[in-house]
Amino acid sequence: MMKKNMCYDYFNLTDNEINKDHIWDKSLFPPCTSDKNNYHAKSSLCFNSRLDFKKYIADKARRGEKVIVFKLSGQEKTENQVMSVIQEALQSVLNGFSMKLHFNNKLGTGMVCLD
Repeated sequence: MMKKNMCYDYFNLTDNEINKDHIWDKSLFPPCTSDKNNYHAKSSLCFNSRLDFKKYIADKARRGEKVIVFKLSGQEKTENQVMSVIQEALQSVLNGFSMKLHFNNKLGTGMVCLD
């Protein structure tokens, strides 16, 4: 039986973030302008630089973690660009690997599952 992994892409997003791919009647809810309690921000999983992101992936893989969650800030990235950075990071620490990437390019959030 395959273990399911929890996805936190939409956990405590600001209105600006959730507005990227959701529509709602804003008059029915109080505005959310802080990411203080956002899962990725609170868990220090946000990365602005390619080097920091690559180092984070390599460190997690080196420690044997099978699920790696992240959020990329700044400019939008394509899944292929993100995959390329992850593969570079993993090749530096693992001799052969199998992985699956789940990436939400609108929010910049993702999850890498290593086999």
